[in-house]
Amino acid sequence: MYNYLLGKFEPIDKIMIKDVRHSDLQQLINDHWEHATLCKQMNMALRAIFKAALNDGILVRNPADKLELPVVQK
Repeated sequence: MYNYLLGKFEPIDKIMIKDVRHSDLQQLINDHWEHATLCKQMNMALRAIFKAALNDGILVRNPADKLELPVVQK
């Protein structure tokens, strides 16, 4: 599953992790807005990646915090 999700992050794969902005991540979500479950999975993966960067001292804030997600239809 992570390999599939990482493929969705291709638009930001050339940006250094310290230079990724909240708006870059929100655009990734917006590009897949019609797939609410995928957006939720992307959000979880992004939060984990940037949390690890925070713990390693690479970042001082998590750009994946407070991303707007589509509502999952039951």
